Amino acid sequence: KYPRVGDYPSRPHDGSGPRALWPDGTTPLPICSKSSFTQFWDKNYPDEEEEVESTLEEALAGDTDAMVALGTWYSMGSRGLELDWARSYGWFKLASDRGDARGSACAAFCLLWGKGAQPNPVHGTYLLGRAAEAGSDLAAYVSGCLYDGGLHGMPEDAERARHWYDRVVGGTCEVRHLAREDADQAAVRLREMEERRNRR
Repeated sequence: KYPRVGDYPSRPHDGSGPRALWPDGTTPLPICSKSSFTQFWDKNYPDEEEEVESTLEEALAGDTDAMVALGTWYSMGSRGLELDWARSYGWFKLASDRGDARGSACAAFCLLWGKGAQPNPVHGTYLLGRAAEAGSDLAAYVSGCLYDGGLHGMPEDAERARHWYDRVVGGTCEVRHLAREDADQAAVRLREMEERRNRR
């Protein structure tokens, strides 16, 4: 999102989703915003305990939506669960192993930033690419950021960064779980890149 340290001010966490910091310690990235989370998890339960128990049963039965839900709750410390990135990553990985694009995007995030797992940029970027190709807007956005800033071993490549930002901004990603403010930042960055290219 802000590929060069100092280019933009960091934003305080507004509670819209779990966040972790870039290596420079300033710029947060989301895993899943609350608003987008409700797009795939709109079930109503009388209390949190029943919701967690029911979700766990569904996850153990192979429901990847439930797996991503549990991973998200553990990464946020919500629904009465303690913040636990190791369990969060575990559920994201299970969903990823079953081909869920959101699970792959979130597992990639954990591996790239060492949240709940040992940092593994090679496998993280592999999962990120797989999720982006499968239509995850979060994966597309983070892919754009990595190419934009040359992060985690990715080459600094404006054309590839522009491609992934454009996927987010153009709405061609079928799997939407990116926070709105980050989609807006993709639009800002894409516009800046286009303006710079037009000045040449």
